[in-house]
Formats: sequence, C-alpha cells, structure tokens
Amino acid sequence: TLLMQTLAGIRAPARGEVRVLDRSLRDWPTRELARQVALLPQNIEDPFPASVLETVLLGRHPHISRWKWEGPEDLRIARAALAAVGLANYEQREVFTLSGGERRRTAIAAALAALLLASSAQLSPARAAVVSDLYQAAVPAVDRSEAGLSAAFESALRQVLVKATGRRSAAQDPAFAPLLSNARRYMQQYRAGSGNQIWVAFDGPALERWLAQNGQPSWGKDRPVTLMWVAVADRKGGGSVLTREDSSDLKRSLDQQAASRGIVLLWPSAAEVQRLGVTYDSLVQGPPSALADSGKRLGASGVLMGQAADARLGASIRWVFLFQGRSAEYSGADEGLQRVADTYAGLYAATGTSVPIDLDVTGVANLQTYAAVQTYLESLTQLSRIGVTGFDADTLHLRVVARGGLDPLQRVFAQDGRLQVEPGSGVPRFRAMP
Repeated sequence: TLLMQTLAGIRAPARGEVRVLDRSLRDWPTRELARQVALLPQNIEDPFPASVLETVLLGRHPHISRWKWEGPEDLRIARAALAAVGLANYEQREVFTLSGGERRRTAIAAALAALLLASSAQLSPARAAVVSDLYQAAVPAVDRSEAGLSAAFESALRQVLVKATGRRSAAQDPAFAPLLSNARRYMQQYRAGSGNQIWVAFDGPALERWLAQNGQPSWGKDRPVTLMWVAVADRKGGGSVLTREDSSDLKRSLDQQAASRGIVLLWPSAAEVQRLGVTYDSLVQGPPSALADSGKRLGASGVLMGQAADARLGASIRWVFLFQGRSAEYSGADEGLQRVADTYAGLYAATGTSVPIDLDVTGVANLQTYAAVQTYLESLTQLSRIGVTGFDADTLHLRVVARGGLDPLQRVFAQDGRLQVEPGSGVPRFRAMP
C-alpha cells in the first residue's frame, strides 16, 4: 500500500524520486498527473449515493475545465469503459446495490475513463452480458393465501433453476425436490404484478451455495451474447428480416424463449441490417458462413440464423448456429434457442468441487488488458474466488478457486480463446489475447 501511494504521489518517497514519463513527480501539475496515473485502492468506500455511470464519470474530472459539466465525449468514454468491464447495462444501478466484484469493475472503469483522452478512447465491447434477473421470475398465483403464495414461490423457483443451472430438465428433476420444498426460505422479496401474476426474487448466492453443495451445475449471471438473424417468408415468395424494432408475435415468442433459459439475444437494428447488406434472399440462399463475422462486428459470441415459414407463433423454423468456428443445424420453433442454451451451459456452467489453483497470465501490459482479464475471469462461474498474488513485468500471478479443478477451466479457456495456454512446466501459464 505504501509503495502504491508513493508511486501515485500521495506520499513522498523516503529518498530519491518517482518519475512519470521521464518527468519527476514533483514537477507534474495535479490535473495533468491525474490524466496519466490512476490508483485503484484495495478498499472502496462510497460515502454518498451515486449511480454506476456517475461514479465512472468521476474519472473524467481531470479532463474537464473548472465550472463545467461532463459533455457528450465524456459520456461516450465512460460508457465505453463500462462496456469494457462488462457493465454496459448497469449505468443507472446504485453503487450500493453492486456486488464486490461489480464494484471493483466499476472502479476499474473509472480508472480507464481517467486515463483516456477523448480523441484516443478505443475500448472493445465486452463479449458477455449480465443477466440481471437471473434469480427472478414472474408466475401466476391462484390466490394470496399462504398455500397459494408457497405454490407460487415453488413455481418461480423452478423457472429460476432452469436458468441458473442451464439444464432444461431442472424444473422437473427430483434431485431439486428438497430445494423446491423450501422455496420460501430462499425468497428475498415478492410483489404483485399485472393480473394474477406475482414477481419473485430469490437469494442468488444462497442458491449457488446449495447447488455447489449438492453437486449440481451452476451458471452465473455473465452470459454469452447471441446475434439473431431470422428470415421470415411471406405469401408472395419473398420475405423480411426480423429486426430489433419488430413487434411481431414470432419475435416476442423468441425473446420469451431466450429469457426462460437466461440467454441474451442481440437483434440487429434496421439500420444495421441495411449497413451490413443483409436481405431475406441473402439469409435464405447464401452460405451461413457469410455472416459468421457479423457477430464479432456487433459484439456477440455466437450467431443464430433462422428461416421461418411465416411470422405466426409455432411456425416451422430451420436453424443454423455458428459458434467458435463450428456450425450446427436444428429444426423446430423453439429448438434453436434451446440448443444454443444447452451449448453455452455445457461449456460455462460449473460442476464439481472447488479447488485452489495458482496460475499466471502473461501479456498484461496495461490497465486495459488487466481490466479485460479481471472482467473475463469474474464472468466465469467456475471461479468462486480470484486473488492477485503478484505482478512481474507483463505477467499477472493469480490464485483462484475453481470448481472442478484445472481441467474444466482449461477447456473453457480453449473454447473461448481469450486466454491461450503457454507451454511449460510448473504453474499453468496463459497468455491474454487482444
């Protein structure tokens, strides 16, 4: 701590001097130094209420003249920093409501915002999205009696288990009977919804502990994003492409299917469809591989392409799923999204007992790469604890607690490609890829 404070200029060195960009720390005006050096403390206190976006914008103060407010460029940079740490949809969340890892990511985003000039902000969007309602569900309640509410809580928990485990069969699996019979115990809050619906929220960490203790898979809130390309035939021999702005029953049904499995969909806007030159004919007649790169350009991990016979509910759909250089074909109105969820869960859901592991990550040459590595590791359900034990040149030394041990973690790294194994003996080493 003393070393970090000395390097940041908070404490004077006992002897010698600290130089930043070959300039003595004493010669740096405070505002200019704050554009070059950011300190991320071990403990972060929030004395006043603030949103996540407001907290990240604090990092822009060294770039703003006195008596002025943040401008459009400052907002753009702050939002790019939030996207880089996987908190793009957390702008309006109060910092008091964040978990420890989410608060740490917010602090990293503020540091990134401080060190970036408006003309040089080049941050890549995160390749995962946070499912904020993972442990929530809305279900019908017969009445508001104790028995009626208990039945509703159990029904809601069945829905949550499908999302939280990644298993389609979880709602009916007898292994979850002890948990379901105590649904009220894990319920944190509920409220009346529209009609006879009630909204129920459960204690996520407590459910994760139960799943781990009982040998069940657990799939966290950070989920891959799937880009959707769906061609819908019409009666004239042509068709259209579903977009983000579409309000058809078919799109609404697909969104509901995805939500029931905790899958994050990215629908292209009408402008993006036009800019990328995607048409009904190109989706139906062209090779699926032609759109493989569209997912990367739009920030998605996988691409799901569908050809629907019409826009009605239950319409016959042929699917092609492109993910990590491979493709798979399915058929059926809901089979495409179900199989996508199965694929992701098979890769990212954690199973087995927790084991402490030491590992090194090389190629961590700047704060942006450090933020990307930290965000990525925190997104993995396999890891319940991540600690930095040291830093040497561009190598980050970590001790993590991995559910299932090293082998499943290495499979995730190999499939994802963001950390690539480096040969050698001793402590496992992985290189951070740009």
